[in-house]
This record gives sequence, C-alpha cells and structure tokens, in this order.
Amino acid sequence: MDNGIDPRNMNAELMALMMRTTPMDGNLNYRYYMDQYNSSITNRQLGVTNPFLNPFNWARFFRDLKANKKK
Repeated sequence: MDNGIDPRNMNAELMALMMRTTPMDGNLNYRYYMDQYNSSITNRQLGVTNPFLNPFNWARFFRDLKANKKK
C-alpha cells in the first residue's frame, strides 16, 4: 500500500529536529486563532484609544526628556 510518504523522510533524527524547531502545531495554531477571535469579539464595542492624545503621557515624556538632558 502506497500512502505517498517517502520512508526516507521519516528519519528519527529529522523528525526530532522538526519537533524541536517547529514553533506551533495545529492545536496551538487553533488555540491562538480562537484567542484572537474572542479578543476581537470582546473589544468590538470598545472605543480605540490613541496614546499620543493622552496629555499625561506627553507630560511624562517631556519630564523624562528634561531629566535625561541634565545627566
């Protein structure tokens, strides 16, 4: 029976190397996708904030900038 898999590609060392270097398998890809989907559903009705419009961030930035110039 020919299943289309070349037995030379089923080397144990090669398979072990692939298992160590493969970042995510199908299960983890599915989990990541579902987490991203759930996040998008949760945040759908929230307003998007822009940190550049926050005056407290700008005040902190200028304070830190002045502190670095004094050093």
